[in-house]
Amino acid sequence: QSYCALLCGALLAFVMERPDGYAFVARTTRVPVIVPILLVVALLALLAKIAVFPAIALVATYWIAYAIIQEAKVARVLTWQPLVYLGQRSYGAYLMHFLVIRLGYLIFGDSTVIGGLLTAVFCLAVTIPVAELMYRWIELPAIEYGRRLLAGKKA
Repeated sequence: QSYCALLCGALLAFVMERPDGYAFVARTTRVPVIVPILLVVALLALLAKIAVFPAIALVATYWIAYAIIQEAKVARVLTWQPLVYLGQRSYGAYLMHFLVIRLGYLIFGDSTVIGGLLTAVFCLAVTIPVAELMYRWIELPAIEYGRRLLAGKKA
């Protein structure tokens, strides 16, 4: 079932390669932002009853197409400083979040809604500062080292 997302993404790329396909995608995505949001709401309502992986893949593919076509609107959101900050530290957050979630479930339990909410808050409260430390102490020095290596090769 997980192949469905890959198939949807490949199909989107194939369709958008042709001018008439791009025009079709443009027509279907030039809608107010509430339309993609309502798609996610409908998907969540559907998922409350049954897991439908193709529906998840289709909605995600629509969001990708929307982001491609509505570039200016998406760019405004993605240049919002809190998102830029998180984006710069996302690799550290990616590496740490699963461990922190598991730790949160050990501390707060995973069988109640309250335990899940406390785990989510715990995950944010721990993951973001740890990602910041990883960014400052590991990523930035590694990036600077890479730049020095490249500068030495050009000389």
